[in-house]
Amino acid sequence: PITLFALLSPEKYFYRARVVFAWQHDLIVNAVGEYDLLRYLWHQLWRSLGSFTAVPDITGFYGPGTPYLIGVAAPLFAIGFLWALWKRQLVPVLWVLLTLFFGGIMISGAPSSSHHVVVIPAICWLVATPLSWLWANNHRTLSLMLLVGIMATSW
Repeated sequence: PITLFALLSPEKYFYRARVVFAWQHDLIVNAVGEYDLLRYLWHQLWRSLGSFTAVPDITGFYGPGTPYLIGVAAPLFAIGFLWALWKRQLVPVLWVLLTLFFGGIMISGAPSSSHHVVVIPAICWLVATPLSWLWANNHRTLSLMLLVGIMATSW
């Protein structure tokens, strides 16, 4: 049914994609004050990457006014991301990067948690990576303390 609808009414089917596509003249000027593609790329990149730990969500979908990860989970995510890069665990890294590209850099209104909801399993994976390493290397008390810290600060 969706394919048939797209074939019969392509303008209606692709309308939403045209509305949320970030790389339009007016959206660029509104975001950075002038039509500067490089500056806008940096704007979109910072807002998308920063959504995990520094830039607050601007929508009402998740938690307006807060980044996706707060408290102990934020640095553990950053450590887990770097660890995964170093260990060449590319699945969670690519998962995050592709979501940031298609759900952040290419879409207006970044950061919008409704566009990033697909990355939640990768976020959990990357937050758990340092905890798992600590547990496996006989730092169980620290691992448990950090886990309790996540539960206490990520509400």
